[in-house]
Amino acid sequence: MPGYHHRFTDRFQASLNAGYGSHLLRHPDVDAIVAGALRFFNETRHVLGRFVVMPNHVHVLVTPICGHELSDIRHSWKSFTSLKINKMFNRRGQFWQE
Repeated sequence: MPGYHHRFTDRFQASLNAGYGSHLLRHPDVDAIVAGALRFFNETRHVLGRFVVMPNHVHVLVTPICGHELSDIRHSWKSFTSLKINKMFNRRGQFWQE
């Protein structure tokens, strides 16, 4: 059975190619905000497998804990991080892609 990477590579690449290309995630302070948000609910809402913060996207492998939906977890990460990062750079509007 092919691994996760092999099964979803085309979908990942299409999503990345559609990106905004701002590369704000390359800043160490932004990387720290994202990493902190991913770790914050580890073992309470989800089990965090692995993650990597790239210059313009983030890869995350996570398993939701019973009673917590992945869509809600993702929304929490996106809301928290976008508010903090937009404030840091004195900007407004959407930070993450849909």
